[in-house]
Amino acid sequence: MGVYIRSLGEKEIPMSYDCHVFIRLDGIVPDPKRLQELLDFETTVPSDKRFQELASLVENHAIPWLLKMCSKEQLKAFLIDQNILSIHKVARDYLGMSDATGTA
Repeated sequence: MGVYIRSLGEKEIPMSYDCHVFIRLDGIVPDPKRLQELLDFETTVPSDKRFQELASLVENHAIPWLLKMCSKEQLKAFLIDQNILSIHKVARDYLGMSDATGTA
Protein backbone atom coordinates (compact mmCIF):
# COMPACT_ATOMS: atom_id res chain seq x y z
CA MET A 1 0.00 0.00 0.00
CA GLY A 2 1.22 3.47 -0.55
CA VAL A 3 0.66 7.17 -0.24
CA TYR A 4 1.32 9.35 -3.24
CA ILE A 5 1.85 13.00 -2.33
CA ARG A 6 0.20 14.99 -5.12
CA SER A 7 2.26 18.08 -4.33
CA LEU A 8 5.33 16.08 -5.37
CA GLY A 9 4.06 14.66 -8.63
CA GLU A 10 1.49 14.86 -11.39
CA LYS A 11 0.32 11.27 -11.75
CA GLU A 12 -3.46 10.86 -11.72
CA ILE A 13 -3.31 7.13 -11.01
CA PRO A 14 0.13 6.32 -9.58
CA MET A 15 1.45 2.79 -9.51
CA SER A 16 2.60 1.40 -6.17
CA TYR A 17 6.24 2.03 -7.05
CA ASP A 18 5.43 5.72 -7.60
CA CYS A 19 4.18 6.15 -4.03
CA HIS A 20 6.28 8.29 -1.73
CA VAL A 21 5.41 6.28 1.38
CA PHE A 22 4.81 2.58 1.20
CA ILE A 23 4.22 -0.46 3.36
CA ARG A 24 3.09 -4.00 2.75
CA LEU A 25 -0.31 -4.95 4.13
CA ASP A 26 1.31 -7.82 6.00
CA GLY A 27 3.29 -5.18 7.89
CA ILE A 28 0.18 -3.77 9.56
CA VAL A 29 -2.22 -6.68 10.04
CA PRO A 30 -2.21 -8.59 13.33
CA ASP A 31 -1.65 -12.00 11.69
CA PRO A 32 0.57 -11.75 8.58
CA LYS A 33 0.65 -15.53 8.22
CA ARG A 34 -3.16 -15.65 7.93
CA LEU A 35 -3.07 -12.88 5.32
CA GLN A 36 -0.61 -14.93 3.27
CA GLU A 37 -2.92 -17.96 3.53
CA LEU A 38 -5.86 -15.89 2.33
CA LEU A 39 -3.86 -14.57 -0.61
CA ASP A 40 -2.63 -18.03 -1.58
CA PHE A 41 -5.37 -19.34 -3.85
CA GLU A 42 -3.92 -22.82 -3.67
CA THR A 43 -4.99 -23.12 -0.02
CA THR A 44 -8.40 -24.58 0.68
CA VAL A 45 -10.18 -21.56 2.11
CA PRO A 46 -13.80 -21.28 1.01
CA SER A 47 -14.22 -18.31 -1.33
CA ASP A 48 -16.85 -16.57 0.79
CA LYS A 49 -14.71 -16.87 3.94
CA ARG A 50 -11.62 -15.70 2.03
CA PHE A 51 -13.44 -12.64 0.70
CA GLN A 52 -14.96 -11.83 4.11
CA GLU A 53 -11.62 -12.05 5.93
CA LEU A 54 -9.75 -10.05 3.28
CA ALA A 55 -12.43 -7.36 3.28
CA SER A 56 -12.23 -7.20 7.07
CA LEU A 57 -8.43 -6.80 6.99
CA VAL A 58 -8.73 -3.97 4.47
CA GLU A 59 -11.52 -2.27 6.40
CA ASN A 60 -9.93 -2.64 9.83
CA HIS A 61 -6.26 -2.11 9.00
CA ALA A 62 -5.55 -0.77 5.49
CA ILE A 63 -8.14 2.00 5.40
CA PRO A 64 -7.37 3.28 8.93
CA TRP A 65 -3.64 3.28 8.02
CA LEU A 66 -4.37 5.44 4.98
CA LEU A 67 -6.74 7.77 6.86
CA LYS A 68 -3.95 8.65 9.29
CA MET A 69 -2.20 10.40 6.40
CA CYS A 70 -4.84 12.76 5.03
CA SER A 71 -2.81 15.94 5.49
CA LYS A 72 0.84 16.89 5.41
CA GLU A 73 0.86 17.39 9.18
CA GLN A 74 -0.90 14.08 9.89
CA LEU A 75 1.41 12.25 7.52
CA LYS A 76 4.56 13.61 9.15
CA ALA A 77 3.29 12.97 12.69
CA PHE A 78 2.25 9.42 11.85
CA LEU A 79 5.53 8.58 10.12
CA ILE A 80 7.55 9.89 13.04
CA ASP A 81 5.33 8.17 15.61
CA GLN A 82 5.46 4.81 13.83
CA ASN A 83 9.14 5.16 12.86
CA ILE A 84 8.28 4.32 9.25
CA LEU A 85 11.39 4.66 7.15
CA SER A 86 10.03 3.48 3.79
CA ILE A 87 9.81 7.02 2.51
CA HIS A 88 11.30 8.44 -0.67
CA LYS A 89 13.91 11.11 -0.04
CA VAL A 90 11.88 13.76 -1.87
CA ALA A 91 8.98 13.08 0.53
CA ARG A 92 11.25 13.25 3.59
CA ASP A 93 12.53 16.60 2.37
CA TYR A 94 8.98 17.84 1.64
CA LEU A 95 7.89 16.86 5.15
CA GLY A 96 10.99 18.33 6.79
CA MET A 97 12.24 14.89 7.81
CA SER A 98 15.74 15.05 6.40
CA ASP A 99 17.18 12.30 8.58
CA ALA A 100 15.94 8.91 9.81
CA THR A 101 14.74 10.29 13.15
CA GLY A 102 12.14 12.48 11.47
CA THR A 103 13.74 15.74 12.46
CA ALA A 104 15.05 18.33 10.09
